[in-house]
Amino acid sequence: MNILKNIDISNLWLGDLNKYTYVEDAIEKAFVDILDKEYSKKDDWVIPFFNTFWRNGEKMMDANPIFSARNIPKNYIVRLIVYEENSTGYSSYESDFDNIPMSTLWVTSGYTNKIEPFFRDIVKKLK
Repeated sequence: MNILKNIDISNLWLGDLNKYTYVEDAIEKAFVDILDKEYSKKDDWVIPFFNTFWRNGEKMMDANPIFSARNIPKNYIVRLIVYEENSTGYSSYESDFDNIPMSTLWVTSGYTNKIEPFFRDIVKKLK
């Protein structure tokens, strides 16, 4: 199942709370569905991991990251960034955050088809 197949993550949704929340929720649902299919425990994950709110309580809507999760037993972070400005494509890379290994996928709107395979690979790796 490709939940994100027809989702529009063009610049039009950035800054619009309803559209941003819809995209954010769809991405989280895709991740949780993969957890369910791979028999991984959702309780092992903190979603979102990174704070996505300003100090005044307003939601950060810059899509950096639009999704983050931390696997507690394996001490591993997964992060998704959407960036459109003057760019097209996707890339994934490994880094760390406070000495915790982290996988990041960076995508533009034309590459939403890369999100679910990325999530699937991470979940399988951490089983």
